[in-house]
Amino acid sequence: MALQKAIDIVTNAVEEDKKRNYKKALEQYEKSVEYFFHAIKFEAPSEKSKNSIREKCKQYLDRAERIRHYLSEKRYPKSLEDTDAGAYGGTDDFLYYEKSFENRVEGEKEQSEKLILEIESKLRDKEQENALLKTERDNFEKVNNKLNREIKELKDLLHSDPEIDNIQKKLESSFNLTLSYELDELKTEQRKERKHLVEQLGKGFDKKIKEKDKTLKQLEQKFQAEEKKRILLEEKFYSKRKKCKELNKRVEEIAKEKSEMKKDFEKERKTLEQEIQEKDRLIDKLRESR
Repeated sequence: MALQKAIDIVTNAVEEDKKRNYKKALEQYEKSVEYFFHAIKFEAPSEKSKNSIREKCKQYLDRAERIRHYLSEKRYPKSLEDTDAGAYGGTDDFLYYEKSFENRVEGEKEQSEKLILEIESKLRDKEQENALLKTERDNFEKVNNKLNREIKELKDLLHSDPEIDNIQKKLESSFNLTLSYELDELKTEQRKERKHLVEQLGKGFDKKIKEKDKTLKQLEQKFQAEEKKRILLEEKFYSKRKKCKELNKRVEEIAKEKSEMKKDFEKERKTLEQEIQEKDRLIDKLRESR
């Protein structure tokens, strides 16, 4: 569950915070907030629970922003423990993170729904083809059963008709070997034809099933590939976000260096002004003494 995962991560963040491992604590706070957002959207049973989780998220985001600001300064006038709670971050950051998470979830949901519809369409086509194959097989079985019935009727007629029976006896007496051989050949040929038909029908059916299974497997592979792309995009997003943070940090450092240089310049200017005033006083004294 996302909520339990978020609680575990934020517990680690608090422990790292207490140990003053602020960099690790910052990462854990931000990661826990993402899991809390997931819990708000999919797991929270009531609005009261959602509001409670939101309040906690605001607190963790406040703390994360304070840590981020502290880490971005080379020299900071106060320790992190003395910093005013809520001095940085707050509701705006919470709303930004929540909106960003919701947009990402909605985008993934739309992509998943499209892929599911695609797979369902393919499955329906496969079911229709399977139904057609089943109909063909049923028709073949009907024809086969009809032929068997006709053969049985002929055999019954041969045994039941006395004249045919007499003729058969005469034929057997005169052409016993020849007739037996021809009958055996006929039966063998008939069996071969029936077996061939069954094999052909079975092969065609199995081939189509294998083709459909292959198509389904390709769709699953495509889905996995899309999932990998999504993960790569997320990684790129976090990488760019990290670079933006580094750039912001560098801008702040440059601004601070500029401020310090300005202070040093002002100090030197005042020193020079004092020296010039001192020289002017000495010149005035010399003039007075003359």
